[in-house]
Amino acid sequence: MKNPSYVALSRLTVINQALQVVANNVANMNTTAFRADRMLFAEHLARPQAPVGATRDRISFVEHRATVLDLTPGAITSTGNPLDLAIEGEGWLVVETDAGERYTRDGRLKLDDTGQLVTSNGNPILGQGGQPIVFAQDDGHIEIAADGTISTENGQIGQLQLVAFDSPYALEKAAGGLFSSRTPPIAAEEATIRQGAQEDANVQPISQITELVSLQRAFVSTSRMIDQENDRQLRAIRSLVRQA
Repeated sequence: MKNPSYVALSRLTVINQALQVVANNVANMNTTAFRADRMLFAEHLARPQAPVGATRDRISFVEHRATVLDLTPGAITSTGNPLDLAIEGEGWLVVETDAGERYTRDGRLKLDDTGQLVTSNGNPILGQGGQPIVFAQDDGHIEIAADGTISTENGQIGQLQLVAFDSPYALEKAAGGLFSSRTPPIAAEEATIRQGAQEDANVQPISQITELVSLQRAFVSTSRMIDQENDRQLRAIRSLVRQA
């Protein structure tokens, strides 16, 4: 008798999770190098309890199997800022944090008060050998080559460390728009740097907003169905009580 409610509740739970994921994607559609999330669903079949000898048809529930990163690259936009970097190909910059090494494709870099190359949040960017990249006070006219080599009129400063992963879908979002990985990185052989540019978020605004509206409508209709099923059960119980 309660099976329709259980099925609707499973759908409502998944819709609520999907709403959170899509809403976060929409909220970050203008975030540099943001990677959207995608949800994977599966059908879960269960056999309800029934009296001995009665037919027990399997009931189909909705199950949230996993949330994965959409690693499709975003569009690259020129900015003209020499410390804005976009990565072309499968590659990540290495960032030093208090929690250990983290990874990013957000190339909005800057120099801190000590001349160290850092992210927009102030975390040091690591070069080859895992060392921070530091500029002298008289270093100017910064040039960053496609392989990440950094030079000024005073000579070569260092080279950015670009890494990739054997299993990029193992990357996990961390604080500050960074990513962590449970597996060690490898050298990004195919990735290149484009100076004076930024990578946009890979969120498709129209499709994500359309999906958000569709999910909101599905949430309302499913909630209404649960209420209607609850009313039906109450009427059935009252009818049985009167007959008794």
